Amino acid sequence: MATATSSLYSELGQDFSGLRTEHGVSLADCLRSGWANPDSKIGFYAGDAQCYRMFRALFRPALKRMHGTVRQPGHDWSLDGLDGWRCLDPAGEHVLSTRLRIGRNPARHPFPASVSAAGRRAIEAQVLAALSKLPRRFMGDHAPLETLQDQDVRSLRKAHLLYHEPDRFMAAAGMARDWPEARALALSADRRVSFWINEEDALRIVVLLPGEAVREAFAILAEVATELEHAGEWARDRNLGYLASCPSNAGTTLRVSLRMRLPELSRSGRLSGLCRGLGLDVRGSNGEHSRIEDSVVEISNRRRLGMSEAALTAMVHARAARLLFWEKRLAAG
Repeated sequence: MATATSSLYSELGQDFSGLRTEHGVSLADCLRSGWANPDSKIGFYAGDAQCYRMFRALFRPALKRMHGTVRQPGHDWSLDGLDGWRCLDPAGEHVLSTRLRIGRNPARHPFPASVSAAGRRAIEAQVLAALSKLPRRFMGDHAPLETLQDQDVRSLRKAHLLYHEPDRFMAAAGMARDWPEARALALSADRRVSFWINEEDALRIVVLLPGEAVREAFAILAEVATELEHAGEWARDRNLGYLASCPSNAGTTLRVSLRMRLPELSRSGRLSGLCRGLGLDVRGSNGEHSRIEDSVVEISNRRRLGMSEAALTAMVHARAARLLFWEKRLAAG
């Protein structure tokens, strides 16, 4: 990817040389991660919302390639189409957990790759002010990462409630500066909703439930997302929807994930190909950059842009059902 990134800069650099966004982000700033990491799948991050417009010659083809479109048709958190869903795995043999995640960045602020230490503290304060307006049941403990003991960090990460330190891709983009200052975690009292502050995006909201609980997780996230709309102003574009640091998350920013145990499909060597054909990503047992252990994988929607939140969730649910069908068919011989 570093070669491709250098080539992109050679092609685009002359057109955009000297251009900087209102927060001082240049084309070269966007491309830093790809230069430093030849194996990067995407190779660039947005430093602020304006990058998507100012450097559209870079972002638009990438969005089209990743999502198949450059237009978000709208947002829909309605539960209307979910009422008839049946549980995919009532016995709990194959679906270990359900996780839904969205991201938000405050409007008029740089994104994490470009923000200063003072700006990051201001974002933390703004995000916490927005979260304070949510219904009381969603707000519990707030913990700056600087105050957490090592054993608490390990415990929270093992439970998938806390994000990890920036990986090399994020670090090369600038997201590891001043770590862990102004990074924080907020948890609902029942620990089913976690709010990640100043990670890859300024705010990530994660709903994590045991077993197959897609409808319940969606209902919880829908309520939080709807309340947040009234609690703050977030970076968005009239055509692209919500804007994220990584263009792979633009649009809805929604990632619907199921941790599934699929021994037969894993042994058959067909799992990756099947998921690719279904528009699903496959990750290791503990998410991105982890290994597959005990035939446990995490599957999720590849695209975030071009479908509503409700439609994406329904798609993952239906295609996970297809995987379970093939898994049971292989098991039956």
